[in-house]
Amino acid sequence: MVEGESSKNPKKSNGKRKFITKLVCWNCNKPGHFKKDCRLHKLNKDGVGPSGSKNPEKQQGQISVFMKNSKYIHNYISMISEAFYVQDDNIAWWFDSGATSHVCKDLYWFKDFQPIEDGSVVKMGNVATEPIKGIGSVLLTFTSRKCLCLNNVLYVPGIRKNLVSEIVLNNCGYKQVLESDKYILSRHGAFMGFGYVCNGMIRHNINYPSSDNFVCMASSSTSNNFHKSEL
Repeated sequence: MVEGESSKNPKKSNGKRKFITKLVCWNCNKPGHFKKDCRLHKLNKDGVGPSGSKNPEKQQGQISVFMKNSKYIHNYISMISEAFYVQDDNIAWWFDSGATSHVCKDLYWFKDFQPIEDGSVVKMGNVATEPIKGIGSVLLTFTSRKCLCLNNVLYVPGIRKNLVSEIVLNNCGYKQVLESDKYILSRHGAFMGFGYVCNGMIRHNINYPSSDNFVCMASSSTSNNFHKSEL
C-alpha cells in the first residue's frame, strides 16, 4: 500500500511542474515564474543585479536613455544649448561628447559634398531642430601636422559651431583622453593632436585655412558644383 501511494506522488509533482511551465511572468513575459520571483523585476527595482553589481543603465541615467534613443534618432545632438547659437568663432571645431554625427556649418570645409533635400533634420537637446542641407567629408589638420578625416559630416548651416562627435571617433578606433583641461587624441598608440578648454568647451587645436584659399559656390542652386582648394 505504501508503495502504491508513493507511485502516485510523481504524477502529482509532474502535474505541478507542467502548471508552473505554463505560467507567464507579467513583468518580463517569460514562462516559468511569477512576477514576484522575476529577476528583471528585482533588477529594475533597486538597480542591483544578482551579483550585487549596479545596473549600468540605472547608474548612467540620462546617458543610457540617450544611447537607446540614438538607435531611432540617428542624427541627434544631445549637448546643444544656447551656446551653440552664439557665433564666437567662424571656423573653430569643437568636441561634443553627445553628438551622434559630425556637424559642420560652413560649406568650404568639405572635400566632397552631396546635397540633401529630403527634409532631414538634426534634433537637439532643447528639442529644437535644424535642417540638414548636405553630407560629405572634411579633412582637419592638427598643429602636429597629423590629419583627421571626418566622413559623413552633416552640413547644417543653422548650427553656429562645427562639432566633432566623440561617439563616431570611438567607433573608428580613436582614443580620446580629457585630463587637466586638455584633450588628447590618438589612434593605435600614435599621437594625433590635442584640444584645450575654451569657454567651457573643448576646442580642437588645428590649423585654420585662410578664407582666400576657398572658392565658395555662387548660389545655393549650384551647391553640387562648387570648387575648393586643398586644405
